[in-house]
Amino acid sequence: MSNGFCWRCDGPISRSLVDRAAIPDAFVDLLPVKLTCERCATTYSSVVGGLVLGSAPVISFHHEHGIDSTTTPLWELS
Repeated sequence: MSNGFCWRCDGPISRSLVDRAAIPDAFVDLLPVKLTCERCATTYSSVVGGLVLGSAPVISFHHEHGIDSTTTPLWELS
């Protein structure tokens, strides 16, 4: 679903940030995201960092700064 397509029906995915008032304070800095299939309404929750971490520009940026973002856990990246 993070690639923009539903894993169940291949429908398009819409993304929206979760209302910060609806989440515990300990998780508010993670910027939770709700992914929803526009075809079958399957939902999935993630965090912004998790969605962008696998993109080429982000991997390249980290590589240029001596960080292997493919092996470093998300929570260790600032």
